[in-house]
Amino acid sequence: MDLYSDCHSWWKLDDDAPDTIVLNEINTDYNGTLNGDTTDSVSVAGKLGKAFHLDADDHEYIQANDVNCCQVGSGDFTAAIWLRDSNPRTGQKPFSKRDGVNGYGFELTRVGSGNYLRFMVKNTNGDFGAVNGDPLVSGIYVFDGSWHLVIVQRSGDNLYMWADNVLYGPPGSISGSLASADKLVMGARPYFFDYWWNGYLDQMMFWLRALSASERKWLWNNGNGQPNLVSIPRPLANGSLSGGRKGMVA
Repeated sequence: MDLYSDCHSWWKLDDDAPDTIVLNEINTDYNGTLNGDTTDSVSVAGKLGKAFHLDADDHEYIQANDVNCCQVGSGDFTAAIWLRDSNPRTGQKPFSKRDGVNGYGFELTRVGSGNYLRFMVKNTNGDFGAVNGDPLVSGIYVFDGSWHLVIVQRSGDNLYMWADNVLYGPPGSISGSLASADKLVMGARPYFFDYWWNGYLDQMMFWLRALSASERKWLWNNGNGQPNLVSIPRPLANGSLSGGRKGMVA
């Protein structure tokens, strides 16, 4: 499995805050900046390595430095993030790339004070599309203080959202371009910089294509996540296997 070679952006969020540079593992042009009252470190133990614990009262959020980062237009895309709540706030957003003037783009948001997330998009024609999480059907309650992997995807005109590798709500639809004039923000809404996330974020990943079911399952990894985006096959020490025989790996 290789999800690294065509990954558009990957913020491990392992950075030692309050250093304001948040590194992008794929393209340094897409590094982020930590904003807010960050005199105290936001770097904590995460799902994989370290994570960021963002404090809504301190208005902390991460903004990508280039508006072209995660610019999806009319194409397919997949975004994945590990998240964990801490005294969740109304309407808080793990990530958003909707511009502040017209709202074009996409975002992942808590719906009011409900116990579910919404994947929302708006195209440049002014049309909305959404996937509303349904914990009663999926059995996934993302605001329970535990780590959850949330994946959202556009595939053609279809919108999907999974939580912990389970379809989290009925699919939605959208056509046209989702181009946004604002930068991607993790932990708040761009432009207005409000609806701050109160809790933990880790391993924000982005592809300009729709990941397959096997790729999403691999990222989930039975709830353990993946520290790397490439799975390297282990070679056999003494030739190949056949006929169901067991053997040693190097």
